[in-house]
Amino acid sequence: MKYKYFLLLVPVLLIAVVELSLRFVGVIDFPLYDVDNVVGYVPRANQSGSFLNRNDWVINDRNMSTATRWEDGEDDLLLVGDSIVWCGNSYRREDRLSFVLQAREAEIAPRRQVWPISAGSWAVVNEVNWLEANRDVLAAAEHVVFVFNSADFGVPSSWRSSLTHPRQRPWSALAYVVQKYLLSQEAPPTPAELIVPPRDPVKALTEITEGCDCNLHIWLYPTKAEFLDPQGKGQALEGGFAPFLAALGDEVTVHRVADIPEWSVDSYKDGIHGSPQGLRILADAIAEGLQD
Repeated sequence: MKYKYFLLLVPVLLIAVVELSLRFVGVIDFPLYDVDNVVGYVPRANQSGSFLNRNDWVINDRNMSTATRWEDGEDDLLLVGDSIVWCGNSYRREDRLSFVLQAREAEIAPRRQVWPISAGSWAVVNEVNWLEANRDVLAAAEHVVFVFNSADFGVPSSWRSSLTHPRQRPWSALAYVVQKYLLSQEAPPTPAELIVPPRDPVKALTEITEGCDCNLHIWLYPTKAEFLDPQGKGQALEGGFAPFLAALGDEVTVHRVADIPEWSVDSYKDGIHGSPQGLRILADAIAEGLQD
């Protein structure tokens, strides 16, 4: 009888050991998100952690991926984008675009503070909606830099799954790992009350930037496939962006990542995201573009 109890106890102990081990290595130490039907989702303010105990991350009081508390400074740079700017759990903090750009600006313009606002899979409408809800941040910026890719001018992103944008810490690290990495589960439909209404992205972007008393820069970022396309390294992005350029004209400076001399296929970590070296190249180019 005792032997039977022992056999029943072994798997329980094994599960407990795996659960504690996963928690100990920081597998669920990732950012949490606030969700609504306006911005869709945004990193929750005032949190920090270290994914896998090596990829540090921090969010300030205004949902920005910086340890510096938001304040209106004398030379503020607002960096806006999606996962290209946000990077993600797989990046070390010192490899993220905003961190590298801040370090570069410290050399060129020591008083300049980089304020990055972004989230994975944000579209133009998500970004504009956040700016509209935080007009004081936009009004304070002396420089605004957008990083766009060809998917950004589609429909806005809405929250769908706690596996991609968790709203709270998982009750079990083991269950989370099994669901996210071992099971192919399709995300359920977004609850109706959390769907971000569609807007014309070009019109929305034009309206929010027209009244910006700032130095406005746009960086057009090609996917790896677009960069390798012999027809023009990202012309699909150019087409979607053309109406916005026509609306703002000389009020915006446009840069093309594909035109950076050092940019190459090795600048990509995957099909779209920058490698640590690629993000350093991009940060240098952004800093130099602001100087020009």
